[in-house]
Amino acid sequence: MLYANLEKGFMKIKKYKIKNFRKLKDLEILFQDSINTIVGPNGVGKSTILDGLRILKSIAFPSFENEGVQTLQNMGLIMPHNSNVLLSGIIGDSNSSCELSIEIEISKDELDLLKKNISQFTVMQLQNRQGRLGQGNINFLGYLSSDEGKAKLEEIKRNTLSALEKMESNRILSVNLTFNYSEEIKVNGGFEQEALSFLMQNVPYSKTLFSTFPPDRHFPTGDTNVQLGHADISQQVHSYSINPHLKFQRFKTSLISEMMLSENGFDSIKEEFTSVFNALLPGKSLSGIKLEQFTGRLSILIKEELSNSIYDIDFLSSGEKGILLTTFLLRRTLAQGGIALLDEPELHLNPAVCRNIIPFLKNEISLSNNIQIIMTSHSGEILTSTKEDSDLRLLHLIDSNTITQIYNRDKDEAQQALKMLGIDASDILFNKGILYLEGTTDEEYIPELFKKEIDGFKIRSLGGRTEIEKEIARLQEADKSNTLDGYHIFILDNDNKPTTLTSSDSVKIIQWDRYSIENYLLNIDLLYDIVKKNCRANTPTNRADFSREIKALAMNQLSSIVVLENYSKFFPESVSISKKIFKEKSLQDIAKDLLEKLKLKIDEFKQITINDWESEFIKKIEAIKTETMQDWEINWIKRCRGKELLTSIYTHYNFKKDFKSFIIEIIREMRENKAEDLGILQNKLKEALPK
Repeated sequence: MLYANLEKGFMKIKKYKIKNFRKLKDLEILFQDSINTIVGPNGVGKSTILDGLRILKSIAFPSFENEGVQTLQNMGLIMPHNSNVLLSGIIGDSNSSCELSIEIEISKDELDLLKKNISQFTVMQLQNRQGRLGQGNINFLGYLSSDEGKAKLEEIKRNTLSALEKMESNRILSVNLTFNYSEEIKVNGGFEQEALSFLMQNVPYSKTLFSTFPPDRHFPTGDTNVQLGHADISQQVHSYSINPHLKFQRFKTSLISEMMLSENGFDSIKEEFTSVFNALLPGKSLSGIKLEQFTGRLSILIKEELSNSIYDIDFLSSGEKGILLTTFLLRRTLAQGGIALLDEPELHLNPAVCRNIIPFLKNEISLSNNIQIIMTSHSGEILTSTKEDSDLRLLHLIDSNTITQIYNRDKDEAQQALKMLGIDASDILFNKGILYLEGTTDEEYIPELFKKEIDGFKIRSLGGRTEIEKEIARLQEADKSNTLDGYHIFILDNDNKPTTLTSSDSVKIIQWDRYSIENYLLNIDLLYDIVKKNCRANTPTNRADFSREIKALAMNQLSSIVVLENYSKFFPESVSISKKIFKEKSLQDIAKDLLEKLKLKIDEFKQITINDWESEFIKKIEAIKTETMQDWEINWIKRCRGKELLTSIYTHYNFKKDFKSFIIEIIREMRENKAEDLGILQNKLKEALPK
């Protein structure tokens, strides 16, 4: 297919106008290229916006023959007794016409694709314009070979080339669909409509550039027939937009089909499921596929990590199955650069899951596959996640005439939107503040460690120390000028790099006095109990031996830590270049200056005696290591790399559960036994919390 050779740049909906469509009177919506979230109270018309897009696409630029008619049939908009369109289900005020208009910007690559395939494109246009004649392949082929057909084809080709040349400066394609009681249905688009349809049609059947995900997800219960290959192609194609409910009816079929088509089979599917489970439904994993010997029932098995129980995927909640299948199909069946319509993807999911939906959709789907997502939501968590990300667009549908964008700075508008959703804004808009973490792993354990203390705080990971220090500086500047909103707490690992940063009124800084937060989990007595209960190898015989083994695993880190902290002393400094070297100088002068710097660096390297360097390096590192050892003998629990040591313990004793479950169990045991180190952590956090 043509799109298989297209590596970058895809169409995006830029503008969408609705007039007199059902209850929506007059709306103009501007869309972002990534994620667009439409919020509003129940019954205001959020789903109607998506229905209009679905109808407009299927009639004006279908992906295959009769898509428009079949879509209207599945939406209940075709009268069964005479096959006429049920206009009363489309037109709001019967005295006026209904108009759905769209502006789509295609990419330079797609424009080039149309030019490159001008012959196929013009044949498609001629076929469309021949009406009934064009529908029969034999008759149409005969017409093509006639003088009239050849002349008509040549005329269309000239006009098409001229139109494509004009598009070099403006690649916006506009299509208008009108419904009224006198003419029924009229499409105004001509060439632009045909160009979009041609692009839509040139993807393989296993992919689509346009897919709809409805809110009412009816999953089949019990055993279902699984069809593969040619027998399933029609249902798969129809599930994209004609009859999107088939997506959920085909739940198991989709998974099995993808396993058959995938190069790595089950492993490929498991990897994809793992990323969804980790981000949205932690504690679960895809375990396998089983065909029941006596019943012939096909089971897709899910494993619950904490309890170690395995059950059929049917026993997931409808919300869990819905989000799992939606994200899976978005990745697997939506072609790169496609457009997805999601209607309330958060249905039947708890707020903790909803909080992570937008970041997952952005990073794992929209950015990675250049997907434009237009979604509706009734979730305060999704509203807030969209509002906080300047790359995304939050749209509030207030009534049938009014839809407005909400920016991150629009607090009053956001609170009003939440109020209309029936949600207490103070629960969502972080009346307590934001908790910033260094790195990403702490985000998994902080809520478990500080359940009550951080209630009402949003948790945000910032990566390494450099990113954190930039954010602190920015916020403290705002704090000084009294323009900072909210309360901000930064938690830094020690990493043997004490910070020089200090807290301000609304920007607080905590730094652990141990290498990392994991070092506080190194409670030897509790670890012994947990390992004894869960290990599958090297079972410890007593607490004393176990303590010696753990200390030995920690001491194994010492050489690498000393080297990492001191190796720069044994190497010349890297070449640093100031901007001043380029200022108002010719290229020749710049080259001379750089060459001088390079010569100095070469001279430094020449001073290194190759034969002696290795022995000297080892000797000096051993001397530093000996000095460090005295401190480590007493403080190894504080100084070692805590996460690395816990990983070594987990591996050495071949723990039965996954690593995250191992850490969670340590935390829960510490809480149950009121461990001193847990109290130290909680007290440090309490010192920074607002009084």
